[in-house]
Amino acid sequence: MFLDRFLPKFKKKNVKTKKPKEKKETVKQYTPFPPPQQQSKIDMQLESGEYFLSDEQKKSKEKAKRSDIRSQEKSQKDVERAKVFVAPKEKKRKSTEPGSNEVRSGR
Repeated sequence: MFLDRFLPKFKKKNVKTKKPKEKKETVKQYTPFPPPQQQSKIDMQLESGEYFLSDEQKKSKEKAKRSDIRSQEKSQKDVERAKVFVAPKEKKRKSTEPGSNEVRSGR
């Protein structure tokens, strides 16, 4: 057709197609029994005795836990800050003794 000259002409490109990755099949041993059921949050609280604590006791326990963590972090930061103030080790100089052969000019 005479309209073909107005259409864009694209160059042919040979594009490589990606090969799919081969999956390694790992054969798992068949077990007829399901894994043991995980404990619920309430079951874990019953075991530790936390379930029977009052609200005030729970809050005080959490507060003590937080303050303990905070104090540990503070001590670590203090150690880091103290590192800046440690004086560097000085190199030992050769001491000039009065009986040595070195002569100093008096200028």
